[in-house]
Amino acid sequence: MSESLPEFHLGIVGGCSSHQHRIPLNALYQRQLAGMLEADPGIRLRPYIVRDFELDLRTRLDRLLAGPPMDGVLVHIRAANMVVPGRLVRHLTTVGANPHSVLNPALLSREHPSSAALSLQPRSGRGRDKLRGPDAYGDSPDSQDRPPRGPRIFGFRVRNLNLALGALVGLDNWAIAEELRRFDEFEKACRECGLPLFAVGPLPVEYSYWTRRIVRKANALIRRHLSGGEVPFALIDQAHDAAGRPLTRADGVHLTVEGQRFLAEVLYDHGMREWMTSILKRS
Repeated sequence: MSESLPEFHLGIVGGCSSHQHRIPLNALYQRQLAGMLEADPGIRLRPYIVRDFELDLRTRLDRLLAGPPMDGVLVHIRAANMVVPGRLVRHLTTVGANPHSVLNPALLSREHPSSAALSLQPRSGRGRDKLRGPDAYGDSPDSQDRPPRGPRIFGFRVRNLNLALGALVGLDNWAIAEELRRFDEFEKACRECGLPLFAVGPLPVEYSYWTRRIVRKANALIRRHLSGGEVPFALIDQAHDAAGRPLTRADGVHLTVEGQRFLAEVLYDHGMREWMTSILKRS
């Protein structure tokens, strides 16, 4: 019976959650989602993952289109693309130069074309080839199981102070607006290619009040931006599952096994099942 199930070829343009360190293969959200869809409504999910995190969304879409035909695309509106550009001070690594810190270019011009592109630049010691490995950021697996490290000033972590100062001058709002602008461009490109699109909002980022604040604000704006439109979406508005277990690991960024399950359930329960069924009926 299972051999006769209709197949749905899903392109995934996201982050490291689809291939995360120390998560068993069958516990990854797309594998858990596949099991839910096979049970009801009887769809076999065939995911195709584009990992090139340092590239813009349109280029990643082009790489997806160069492969087998897709029935639809799932895009993650990533927290990293809003948290990092929302900092007052940016840490840059350029070819042939030592890492250095500069004021966020968007502080002087919110239309600065390169400021958003800097958000995913690798830090010192992390080559671009490592970004294509099992983890989006090339981190050691151990780093996911300990709280973020970093210097403090008068007891306050510098990274949190950096985000707080960025929020004070509105860089958090700007970063969210820029991510939504990039999403709109991606949605237009998918529409022009005839590819149905499903969006999932940022995953929890739990290492500080300021990261939680950005994700909370982003979810509110995404809901307002997409409600009533043609793109179905799912948001994660909490940091724990129904049993009270955290969705993120000790670093406050990467998902736990429970977080992977929660993401699969959110997608399934918030429209992906109906979205896929509708697309297959039309094909």
